[in-house]
Amino acid sequence: MRQEDNNYKIDIGLGEIVIPKVNKFPKDDVAAVGMFEVTKSDLEQLKSQNRKVRISVTGVLKIGKDVEKELFLETVSSVTVSGIVNASKELKEVIKDYK
Repeated sequence: MRQEDNNYKIDIGLGEIVIPKVNKFPKDDVAAVGMFEVTKSDLEQLKSQNRKVRISVTGVLKIGKDVEKELFLETVSSVTVSGIVNASKELKEVIKDYK
């Protein structure tokens, strides 16, 4: 997988799949098809607003390597992913426990 022009491209052997990148939290329920990226900055902003979000992704959920478990638990109330989770081992375990 490689990033190019705010999109991610995955070579599946028969060609490339282009996955658009989405990375904002306009509501407390987020549903995305494609790539959804969660950064430490995103979660800190949610925390400062006393908000928790529910995340549902079909595609790829990417969580920044600098996102701590405690911050994630404080700001994300549920996670459902049909696809790939790109995160630290610790956060993958947290996400697995949400199911």
